[in-house]
Amino acid sequence: MPNTRQVLVVDDNAMSRELAHDVLQDAGWQVMEAASVTEAVRQLASESVALLVLDWHLNAATGLDVLQHLEGQTPRPRVLVVTADARSELRAAALAAGADAVLTKPYRMAALQEAAEAVLTDADIPGN
Repeated sequence: MPNTRQVLVVDDNAMSRELAHDVLQDAGWQVMEAASVTEAVRQLASESVALLVLDWHLNAATGLDVLQHLEGQTPRPRVLVVTADARSELRAAALAAGADAVLTKPYRMAALQEAAEAVLTDADIPGN
């Protein structure tokens, strides 16, 4: 059973990871980080998380690579994709691949916290 307040932040940009880490930790989450698909897959194999905050464009990979790894996983974490790519095609592709929601960068710090909570409760993400 996943820890309901444990989140894995996957982003190849260290500053983006640190920002997400700080915002979510301040909101009461237990935060882990991964800088690559390989790190994310390794952590997901050993930790049960409730939420995955997943950057879509990673070095030499995409969030799709992580989402494919989650196929058939039980329990499966909820997935919030974050991306600077605002194209509707990317949003549709992420949702079709299994993401629960997409948040466009740049975002206000409070928006990340609100989106994380909304994904867990199946609510609409405010302002997105």
